[in-house]
Amino acid sequence: MVIKRFIGLQGQDDDEKNNGFLKQLENLVAKKEILKDDPYSDKVNAIYKSLKQRTSSKISISKAELNGLEGIVKACGCKDEVGRIYDTGGKKLRPCKRKTYSDASRGACSHKLGIKRSAYCQRNGNRKLALLSFFSFWQSLFGNPAKNFTMMFHGEPHNGKTIFLLKLAQYLAENFGSVLCVSSEEFASPMTKVKVNEFLTLPSGLHFVENLQDPNLLDYQFIILIQ
Repeated sequence: MVIKRFIGLQGQDDDEKNNGFLKQLENLVAKKEILKDDPYSDKVNAIYKSLKQRTSSKISISKAELNGLEGIVKACGCKDEVGRIYDTGGKKLRPCKRKTYSDASRGACSHKLGIKRSAYCQRNGNRKLALLSFFSFWQSLFGNPAKNFTMMFHGEPHNGKTIFLLKLAQYLAENFGSVLCVSSEEFASPMTKVKVNEFLTLPSGLHFVENLQDPNLLDYQFIILIQ
């Protein structure tokens, strides 16, 4: 209610209304109708400070802050009708505890989207993923990624990106399936040949092409693009 009224004051040049709202806030705190452990107490406190410290009778806040406050006002109505939460911590459905939208901060609230949506989240949370059993250095670096994983590597020139990707390509080809390396800029360059000969022991499942036009991509489990 406090946040909704504050939003309604935006852009209005009415010092009497602003002072009345400020007095209402002070009364709510004095009557302990607004407590420190309220999930939006920090927002209400910020509103109070902005009212006390304003330099004109017109209240104005940034668009980003306004969007955030409107998101709270339009959020879950579990205070009136208790919804259910898919809790990503416990990975199960449970009732709202605080009866506020903040209770769903670690999960999906069913009030707006329905129980079916929360049940869908629960199924996804419990779904077994097909993982690649990386080991040694690669396991410590990436863990065990999904079989259909995607990654992007970025770095400054001459920092070793190409060599790193070549070593990754070799590791994948030796242990998990055919790999296609696409290097449009370096495909035919002498430097690429030097890197390959110096740093790789070429497995049979590792192939190099200049572009994606010729090879049948269905023949490969992994595709590495080197730019």
